[in-house]
Amino acid sequence: MGIGDQPRGRNSANTFILLVIVTAILFVAREVFIPLALAMLLTFLLAPFLGLLVRYRVPRVAGVIIVVVTAFAAIGGMGYLVTTQVYDLAKKLPDYQDTVKHKLHSLRPPGGGLIERASHFFKETSRELEARNNEAQAANGASDEQKPIPVEVHAPKQDTVQMLKSFLGPALHPLSVAGIVIIFVIFMLLEQDTLRDRFIRLAGTTQLHTTTQALDDAGRRVSRYLLMQLVVNATYGLPIGIGLALIGVPNPLLWGLMATVLRFIPYIGPWIASAFPILLAFAVDPGWSMLFWTIALYLVVELISNNAVEPWLYGSSTGLSSLAIIVSAVFWTWLWGPVGLLLSTPLTVCMVVIGRYFPHLEFLSVILGDEPVLREDARFYQRLLAKDQEEAENLAEDYTKEHSLADTFDNVIVPALGLAEQDKQRGAIPEDEQTFIIEATSEIIHDLLETLQEAGTENSAEPTNGEPKLAKVLCIPAKDEADELAGQMLAILLNKKGVEAKALSAKTLLTEYLDEVERNNTNIICVSCVPPSGLRHARYVCKRLRTRFPELKIMVGIWNSPEEIQSVKDRLLPVAVETIVVTLQQAAEQISALLTVTESSLPAPVPEHEEERLQALKQLDLLSTPKEEIFDSITRELAKTFNVPISLVSLIDETRQLWKSEVGLPPDLAAAGEGPRDSSICGHVVAANEPLIVPDLLKDKRFATNPFVKERGIRFYAGVPLRTHAGHAIGSLCIIDSKPRQITGGEKAYLQMMATRLMKEVEARAEAEGHAREPQTVWSSTSSASPNKQASSAL
Repeated sequence: MGIGDQPRGRNSANTFILLVIVTAILFVAREVFIPLALAMLLTFLLAPFLGLLVRYRVPRVAGVIIVVVTAFAAIGGMGYLVTTQVYDLAKKLPDYQDTVKHKLHSLRPPGGGLIERASHFFKETSRELEARNNEAQAANGASDEQKPIPVEVHAPKQDTVQMLKSFLGPALHPLSVAGIVIIFVIFMLLEQDTLRDRFIRLAGTTQLHTTTQALDDAGRRVSRYLLMQLVVNATYGLPIGIGLALIGVPNPLLWGLMATVLRFIPYIGPWIASAFPILLAFAVDPGWSMLFWTIALYLVVELISNNAVEPWLYGSSTGLSSLAIIVSAVFWTWLWGPVGLLLSTPLTVCMVVIGRYFPHLEFLSVILGDEPVLREDARFYQRLLAKDQEEAENLAEDYTKEHSLADTFDNVIVPALGLAEQDKQRGAIPEDEQTFIIEATSEIIHDLLETLQEAGTENSAEPTNGEPKLAKVLCIPAKDEADELAGQMLAILLNKKGVEAKALSAKTLLTEYLDEVERNNTNIICVSCVPPSGLRHARYVCKRLRTRFPELKIMVGIWNSPEEIQSVKDRLLPVAVETIVVTLQQAAEQISALLTVTESSLPAPVPEHEEERLQALKQLDLLSTPKEEIFDSITRELAKTFNVPISLVSLIDETRQLWKSEVGLPPDLAAAGEGPRDSSICGHVVAANEPLIVPDLLKDKRFATNPFVKERGIRFYAGVPLRTHAGHAIGSLCIIDSKPRQITGGEKAYLQMMATRLMKEVEARAEAEGHAREPQTVWSSTSSASPNKQASSAL
């Protein structure tokens, strides 16, 4: 065991010892904890109803009294009904004895069954042996022995106190438990907020957020489970009671109530509830029709409840796996008896929530929860480590049924290769396992593509529809076979898009890579790198490529990189690559955009009244002034409202795009404060003097090759013109996102309203400043011109 593993081992041992101690306390003090747990269960169930009364301005004390009295009156009424029904059934049972004997006799085969014949044989043999033994005793004079004297024992008569004790004793314990539960429930509902605060204080104020989340999650899950379970049980017990009444089974009300109550017990509850009426139907009806109809009723109602009612009402599960429900039922039944069986699911839900929010008890959530404990890529890699290629392929195929091929590559296979590279770097897997993983993954990729093509869900290439022929792309591995496999997957995705792509082998020498680039007249190179060990090699390959082919477009794929993308860019900055991508899907889309030859990638046209527009812009005196809150407040509000990373106020002059206000621009652009007008998307808004909404810039031929799209990775743009009162567009107010999206007509109108409001404030301020400077301008005309007037004269 390593040094780093010792603290973890000690923590695990301490946690195990603590759990043993807690279990022992729960067992020894069960007389205290059972009423407490029942009270907590009822509190969770009644808390939503109390909250509803409090929202309607009912005082909390009065609300608690109403809720508790109503709940326990309903429980007491149900208990009274069950008692009367059981008493009525007990009186009728002797009447069914003859029917049961007749049916059992009719089930016997002619001559008796095997067991009956064997029993008769042993009885006759025993009787014969006993007769012979008596004859022997008589012959030996045993009959002359003295007979034993019979003795009778009479118990003394009980007095009144003893009679009351024997009569009330069995009922006293349940009544005392019920009284304790009622008291607990009342005080828990009254002190609900105080109890929560005290629990948070015990957990520590440093974990205030975590503890609050855990309490809210546990309360929400348990309350929802109990309420929905009550509704489900009622929808189960009601048709059972009605159906049994129609069939003719005695006491249908009793069995409907039993079905409702016993269904709180997981799995075995419905079986217990159905056993009694089925046996009763067997005993009552001289024929067999009532028995078969009763069995059919329970089967039909159970199927409808499990497959229709429960999924519809539950919506979300309790967070427990099926095995966890069974194990928890066994554990809590062993610990607390039948009450533990009833409480098993709510208590285990609380344990799972605690494990989810507190790291030291995370194993509870892992063992008992229903959420996947391993990501798809980890499961895929684990199957490869176990050399179970068939199961790994099944995992990939199952994932592809619900996702695209690109998603399968990016979310399952490539991350699994990354895990293999990490283990390889640590020396955790031998060379033969590395070879198996690479070969198995290559076969799985090939088989997966063949399966999809046979199913007709994937095409080898998309038609070009008369568009210009796309140039060739080479995928070069940075170092080893994992990089090569990632390059093969990228080539597959590119070929699907109609891009002629080829993945080179990792066994090829670098000089051969360079010759291959020159021989194929390649336009774009993608250097494929699966972290963590290939980045240094990728940098070297890019440097050699750039030295020999200065005009070549180079893309680097750092697949599923754990590093920040900016950190990777900084490390590759000296070799001047065009773009860096982290997913195969992103690489395929950007390469497709780079290779699309269009004429519409030219700068935006110049507006018809350009001189007047520029004059209006300069009169507002916005180009040379520092950033102002009037603009910054708008961009902050838009970024928050639309939940986008970038929001801009752009001003367009003769040659520049000036960012008067920005939120979320990369640091280098924000520091520069401006960019060329030729590459400005906002320039198209100014040229058209109309709103511009582009859901996906990569799919719009006007912007697919724009530097901001290629290098900065922006995908969505929505901009509206900033118009003066004369109608001139001096710039745009826009929002930008790094992923494709849509906006509604109402959101577009809101964006235009914000632009209009901003321009009204700017023009009102400019007009006010103009009036304030007017006397000084008249006086200075006799001496010297002001700087602003000199600038106007220069125009």
